Amino acid sequence: MVTRPLAGIKHEIGHAYIAFTRHEKLSSHDRPSTAVVLEDDIPLPGPANALHDDIRRFGGGRYCFWHDSVYFSTPDNSDPAANGRKYSIRYKHVSRDQLGAIIPDRLYRLGGRTSARIADLFRIEKWRQAWWGALYWLCFAWVLCRGSKPTRERRG
Repeated sequence: MVTRPLAGIKHEIGHAYIAFTRHEKLSSHDRPSTAVVLEDDIPLPGPANALHDDIRRFGGGRYCFWHDSVYFSTPDNSDPAANGRKYSIRYKHVSRDQLGAIIPDRLYRLGGRTSARIADLFRIEKWRQAWWGALYWLCFAWVLCRGSKPTRERRG
């Protein structure tokens, strides 16, 4: 097992915090991740592989590895940058030979930078946020336009 400290932890939304792991193989976007988030070397209570919205709304130690990042919350919903505790991740080391079973050969041959850029293009979470944001502003503009048109009066 490999344990690595989490650095560069940033607040995301609600109770959720995000940190880059730089290990896409830990991601739970295809299948549940076996990696664990630790607080002072004790696993967070979870649940693991939680939905991002649940992490944001409820916190309570939920976490999810997503592409090359981990979304997580502390058990007491405190700020991990200010509560004085150490956060790290623990995962089973995957050898280069085993990577072929996890990462498609073509993507693996492209190399780290290119595959990371491809992964950035297809992040479902970003697309979902962009979609709902655009829909919100379209509805807002529609309501403004409808409200500014003069109404015709019927003559009897």
